[in-house]
Amino acid sequence: MSGPLDAPPLPPEMVRTQTDPPPPLVGAFELIKPIGSGGMGEVWRAIHPAEGVPVAVKLLRSEYARDDWYRQAFRAEVRAVARLHHPRIVTVYDHGELTEDLPAFRNTGIGAGSPWLAMEMVSGNSLMKLRGQLPWERLYSVLLSLLDALAHAHARGLIHRDLKPGNVLLDDTQVTLLDFGLAIALDGDAERGRTVIGTAAYMSPEQFRGDVLAFGPWTDLYGLGGLAWTLACGAPPFGLRKDFKELRALHCYGELPRFDPVVLVPEGFEAWLRRLLEKDPLQRFRRAADAAWALQRLAPVRARVATVAAAIDFPTLNWSDSTTVTDEAPEDLQPEDLSPLGPLVPADRPPLPQTWQRPEPPRPSVHLVGAGLGLFGLREIPMVDRRPERDALWTALRDTVSGHPRLALLQGGAGCGKSRLARWLCERAHELGAAEIIQVTHSPGGGATDGLVMGIARWLRCADLPREAVRKAIAQALEPLGGDDPRDVAALTELIRPANAEQRAAGAEIVALGSDRERHALLTRVLQRVADHRPVILRIEDVQWGAEALSFARHVLVSCPRTPILLLLTAREIAPERVEAMLLDALLARPPSVRVAVGPLEPGYRAELIQEMIGLEGSLAGQLQQRTGGNPLFIVQLVGGWVQRGWLEPGEGGFRLRAGSPAQLPDDLHQVLQARVEQVLAGHGPLESQALELAAVLGAEIDWDEWQDAAHLAGAWASVGLVEDLLRQGLVESGPEGPHAGWRFAHGLLRDSLQRQAAEGGRLPGYHRACAEMLRSQVGRDPRAALRLGRHLLAVGDHEAALQPLLDGAWRCVVDSEYLQAELALADRERAVQALKLPASDDRPCRGWLMRARVARRRGEHEAFRRWALAAEGAARRGGWEDLLSQALREHARLADHFGDRVDAMGHLEESVEHAAHLNRPLTLAWCRRDLGLTMARAGALSDARRILEAAALTFLESGETFGLANCLQGLGELALARGSMADGLFRDAQDAYERSLEIQEPAHSWVGLGEIALARGRLGDAEQRFERALDRFHAIGSAASDRAVEGLARTLLQQGRHRPAAAHLDSLAAEYRRGGQRGRLGRIATLGAHLEAEAGSWRRCGAWLDEAGRCLRGSGMVDRALLVEAGLVGRLAEDAGHIAISRAAARLIIERWETMEVERPPSAVSWARAWL
Repeated sequence: MSGPLDAPPLPPEMVRTQTDPPPPLVGAFELIKPIGSGGMGEVWRAIHPAEGVPVAVKLLRSEYARDDWYRQAFRAEVRAVARLHHPRIVTVYDHGELTEDLPAFRNTGIGAGSPWLAMEMVSGNSLMKLRGQLPWERLYSVLLSLLDALAHAHARGLIHRDLKPGNVLLDDTQVTLLDFGLAIALDGDAERGRTVIGTAAYMSPEQFRGDVLAFGPWTDLYGLGGLAWTLACGAPPFGLRKDFKELRALHCYGELPRFDPVVLVPEGFEAWLRRLLEKDPLQRFRRAADAAWALQRLAPVRARVATVAAAIDFPTLNWSDSTTVTDEAPEDLQPEDLSPLGPLVPADRPPLPQTWQRPEPPRPSVHLVGAGLGLFGLREIPMVDRRPERDALWTALRDTVSGHPRLALLQGGAGCGKSRLARWLCERAHELGAAEIIQVTHSPGGGATDGLVMGIARWLRCADLPREAVRKAIAQALEPLGGDDPRDVAALTELIRPANAEQRAAGAEIVALGSDRERHALLTRVLQRVADHRPVILRIEDVQWGAEALSFARHVLVSCPRTPILLLLTAREIAPERVEAMLLDALLARPPSVRVAVGPLEPGYRAELIQEMIGLEGSLAGQLQQRTGGNPLFIVQLVGGWVQRGWLEPGEGGFRLRAGSPAQLPDDLHQVLQARVEQVLAGHGPLESQALELAAVLGAEIDWDEWQDAAHLAGAWASVGLVEDLLRQGLVESGPEGPHAGWRFAHGLLRDSLQRQAAEGGRLPGYHRACAEMLRSQVGRDPRAALRLGRHLLAVGDHEAALQPLLDGAWRCVVDSEYLQAELALADRERAVQALKLPASDDRPCRGWLMRARVARRRGEHEAFRRWALAAEGAARRGGWEDLLSQALREHARLADHFGDRVDAMGHLEESVEHAAHLNRPLTLAWCRRDLGLTMARAGALSDARRILEAAALTFLESGETFGLANCLQGLGELALARGSMADGLFRDAQDAYERSLEIQEPAHSWVGLGEIALARGRLGDAEQRFERALDRFHAIGSAASDRAVEGLARTLLQQGRHRPAAAHLDSLAAEYRRGGQRGRLGRIATLGAHLEAEAGSWRRCGAWLDEAGRCLRGSGMVDRALLVEAGLVGRLAEDAGHIAISRAAARLIIERWETMEVERPPSAVSWARAWL
């Protein structure tokens, strides 16, 4: 490989005499002669005169340079390829733009403003010249080398998309992959959104279709299959000479021809090729590493190779004349129903090595004196030292791959390299095919792209799609993973793209999750399905602002003991009183977790970092080491500032500061960042400067449309040119689709610095107001925007205006089962309420307390639930607010029922119904009546319960609310049985309603209702099946509300005479009630336990259960007609068996409970107990 230390002899045309005229100069390179020309530009042979290194220089013609799209695409190619550093990928040395017209380019269309790119001049023959000539050992080595190069590129988010023999050079020892000019992902331009681009003989079906969302590493692997076929057979599978349309039809629909190699290949090679060339991307190898591992195992020799994995694509250009470009995908080749993610199919993955290091040393850095400054902000920051940290991360990954969840926390100060280490592990795992990577971001205040759900949405490539496209993308992604449960698909769709009012009115399928556990269980199921095929690294950045993500991490560790998921967290130090600190401490206390401290670089490695980034003279490097204190970000930004200002010039020992440059180094990182931004902004107007400060207020990751809208409202200008300049300096980063698809600040400290600057200039409040105004217009389309709106209003002290958005945002969090986030939002709202000092006549504090009660109930925090419910009820009574009082009373009734006090619950529900009747809200009244009617029915107030349930059922029927209707019809059927009437018709209607509700809402509770109906009708087999389905579903969604299903299943098993499994269910339920202090419910279950043991003839256990029932029920307020029946059965069985003490205890229990109840048509158990006593 050529380089400054071992440059090959120059060809004669590059040797000049003193009498030769000076050659044209582009950057630090002297141009010699053109060696290639295409429609968009030229390639010149050039030389780096100071070191005699030959280079190739690409230049873009002016007509394309003036086209914003091509210009941005060229810059994107430079940004992408500059990150690659691999011995089998051509090296890029520098880039820039011509500052003047040069005579050498007369009549070529190349002139001032044309971008140029200088890269390594590679020797060797094109593989096109070696078709059918390579022996197997050489062919095998070439293919592994290319897979190694592709693996490296894919792991860094780059797809080549023009893999063909002409883009690969081979000399005696080296394979080099050239021309990433087609590695593009279009930025959403409607006119270019379906561009078909590539070399037709090697293009994949998804390329012919222009189906950008279906691209992935498998797209390059299809091209590699065509290349390998060509090398083995002498021509690609469908030939070279056919026209574009014919090749398109063959690649998309034609069968592969007979494999007829002209060289000897091992058995199995044809099958390997055919898998690469599958039409359906899901049937190909998913990663370069997978293909390399399969190739190695069929080869007769073992070649050394390092391999890699997945990615996405980048917008770039190609100047090859053999490349086909059309603006639109043909109508007969619309995208197939393939997953935008390209989900995994079962793959024989390569094993994870013992060490993270490559089996061969990485390519040494190539620094050419006076060159490379144009790439400084674009090259990947080199990883130096950090061996102990990397060893710890690798150990955690190896433990994960062995089949267990692990947590690794990278914690340290700002700028120390936490995110760089996290990215390193993810890229290395990708290269080796070891893991699927999902990244989650956080920022203070929360941005549009923050959080777990949006991280998964990005992984699914549906974050920016409309709702129906999101649903389709999720279904197509999960189906090959064995997880296309329609309810999960609907629930995840609602989390990613909640239905707006118009979609709800149109009948959109909505599955709302009822708890944090249900939400976490859904997301965990998605990760488990992925991890079943390939381990997952869930990279969660900045968890100091991610309480919900920390709660989810705990759920994963607890609920997935056999699932290979590595939770890779980064965090700054967190104040101990914050909830995130407490959650993190609890996580780290778990044995599978490890904390990796990330501090400043050791002195010896600071010099290595500086020299790896850019060669500085020794004295300057020493000053830099001392001033930056080993903080990598400080080093990078300070050197970046020098490069940006043009203060560096070549010296004998490396770059040095130019004469006249400031000799004093800045004191802190904030000064450096501020100076760098000011330098960029010097080329832009004040409106662009304001837009950048506003972006820092919006969040860490910037949605382009949001930024434009907010900037317009602030009177600023969201300029693409500004973002391009910031990208060039490495101050911001963009996704693979370019900045229009979103961009992010390269580091949180830069955002902090911009906000600090805006605050010092008095502009910060205006930015918050502009963001709030922008978000106000979004709330109708995206209810989640309400919370961000409220927090921007809080930031400017507009507490009055913030109250409703914060309440609406908290409710959206409840709908999304983000209960911790809801509680934090309501705590913010409470502080705003206190700041306003609202009078007692204002109902807004009460609305917040009511919401906090609901959140606490769903989180299982019963003391907080009690406190907020009582506060809301008291305030509503004092204020005379009937709507709030009705809601608060219903919450209070739920609290009472939770603890088994049905007397108290009925009292609150009766009052709730009374107030709801005054509101002219039929559905609200119907739900209150349903709760009251069912509670009365269980307590034995049969006539009143019937009247109330019939009224509620009529409203539900008229409104189309099937689940509420089913509840009421089931209750009416049970009342009919209690009165000795026929109930089959009511039960049939209830069953029909439950079955309809299965299709439109969470089915677990409907299955419970169906089980109870089957049990009441004596259909024990059906009852058992339905209760088990309910329990399966409760377990799947992580819900703790399964006690009715457990009790129903126990009753069913008891009636079947299966005492042992019934007892196991009752024991677990009783233990849960004991832990929760739910005395009334425990008393009812203890009575059932006594019945079970009586049936089994275990009289000692029967007596123990009956004693516990008596203790718990005494003074509990639990009134239950079924309880009397149960105790009566115990008493009669005991009497028949001669256990008089137990019979007497059962009779006393019946009379005690009977005296607290107002029961019509008392069950026969009451008559028996009276007679017995």
